[in-house]
Amino acid sequence: MNKIIRFSVFAVFILLSAVSMYMGFYAEELIEALAEKIGSDGDSEKIKSFLTGEKIQLLFGFSTLVALSTGFLFLFRFERITNLWNSFLQEFYQKLRGLKSAVSTREALTVTSIILVHLALSIYHASQIPVTNDEAFTYLNYVNRGFVAAFAFYNEPNNHILYSLLANCSDLLSFMDISWRLRLPSLIIGAVSTFSFYWLFRKLYGIKRAQIFTIVWIGLFLVAKYHFLARGYGLMMLSFITAFYALISLKEDPQSTFAKGFFICSMFIGLYAHPTFVIPLIALIIYSWSDREIQITSILKLLIPAVFLTVIFYAPPIILNGFEAFTQNSGLEKPSFLRLLKEIGENIWGVVYQTSYNSPFASGVVTGLAIVSIISNRKLAGTRLFFFSLISILLVLIAAGSPMFTRNLLWLTVPIVMLIAQIVKDNYLAPKMRFNIVFAFVAILFFTVRAFFFKPTFDIYYERLQPAYDFADALPAEYGELFFTNTTYHYTILKYKANLIDHKKGTLQRTDFDPSMKYNFIVNEKEKDQAFHQKSQFDYTSYYEDDWVSVWALSNKKRYNENIAPLSKIFG
Repeated sequence: MNKIIRFSVFAVFILLSAVSMYMGFYAEELIEALAEKIGSDGDSEKIKSFLTGEKIQLLFGFSTLVALSTGFLFLFRFERITNLWNSFLQEFYQKLRGLKSAVSTREALTVTSIILVHLALSIYHASQIPVTNDEAFTYLNYVNRGFVAAFAFYNEPNNHILYSLLANCSDLLSFMDISWRLRLPSLIIGAVSTFSFYWLFRKLYGIKRAQIFTIVWIGLFLVAKYHFLARGYGLMMLSFITAFYALISLKEDPQSTFAKGFFICSMFIGLYAHPTFVIPLIALIIYSWSDREIQITSILKLLIPAVFLTVIFYAPPIILNGFEAFTQNSGLEKPSFLRLLKEIGENIWGVVYQTSYNSPFASGVVTGLAIVSIISNRKLAGTRLFFFSLISILLVLIAAGSPMFTRNLLWLTVPIVMLIAQIVKDNYLAPKMRFNIVFAFVAILFFTVRAFFFKPTFDIYYERLQPAYDFADALPAEYGELFFTNTTYHYTILKYKANLIDHKKGTLQRTDFDPSMKYNFIVNEKEKDQAFHQKSQFDYTSYYEDDWVSVWALSNKKRYNENIAPLSKIFG
């Protein structure tokens, strides 16, 4: 029976390799079909010029090689693979059965309640806050265009590929509003992350501290933010938690197949969620090397399949977009070395400051508690993981020569909370009454702060969001030819809200302003001191204005001389 399965699997992969090779011979036809399917707003020609025949042939050549290699791997290592898989499943089922005896009814109800409250607050925040610029960009470019666009296209580091693929799945739920379909994976990831965080802290610090500090963690601003926004940072944080849990499990049982498989999956998911997961990966490697009870050689061996899978799945976007798409970000500049160190420090401090809802007092309390913990618990896991995380951040960012956005360091909230958890000793929470009082106080404090202070804090960082929606709403149902050089908030929300959601019709012109053309609307960006309406041969009247843009509508009056300003400009 095993021989039949082995050769059947081998035959399937050989067939896939043959199909892939065959498809490579029809590169031009595939380009035409893809451009037709995923093209939007008349950009089919742009996609055709991007998807060259050489790229498509290289892509299918690589796919053929992968399919052949996988087929022969199953052919010659079938028994080894099936034994590992069966061992993994057996350990997994044993752990599931052990949960019933390991977890009391009271504990199960408490943890379930924490997760449900967290999920309810996340849904509440999602209902308050419209889809952001990055989320709208994700939907327009990688979800609305289908799985192929999500899997293969990479417009700078703005396509969090794994999340885009998950959002494509949830987008099939057509009975839901687009914003909820887009954010559904993040809401689920948030719930799973909360349980994973609790289970990690339960292993490290026991049930009581795990319950208290799980509430603390989900009450932090950055954690709450990326447990509903449609971005991949929540997946990175989940992968960091599960990878560290797997490390601790391997320390207890170096032969555990389940822990090994769990570690490999965590590493792959983290890297595929976002390339910057290489930073926490290095931190975990250094942590493993520092712990004599963890076999570092085994950990390094486990990284081989994780990295191998990552390379395979990143190969299509690398082939089609170039490796520089993963290493360059137009939103970040490469500063001098001293400036880089300063900005790295600001990134790290930003995690503390933003998680504390921009409160100097709360940030000071967190910093003070962390310092006390480091001084008094220098050898504990939280202290070591925190320091190794800082080292890995410095190493990677100095090597890259560029800082990163604070959100890329979201996972740093885990070792920070570990530092604070180390201060509280088990004997302090031993009396039942004292634990109940502390638990109730922490729950009321953090859930109240999150419920009432999340939205005001969020608005500080997204001050352009609501004006962008107001701008999109202000345009008429048929806005004709609109000239607008913007590429971020107002432009993206215009395409998402006006065109996609409200079905408004018009053509967007973004380059090569033509004074002789009768644009129906001209939009000037105030930050750039634009005044395109004054360069036109036609008169325009003010239509809409906010702090960021001014919109001018065509008045259908041609100026007497295109080189002479209108009389209203001369005489005021």
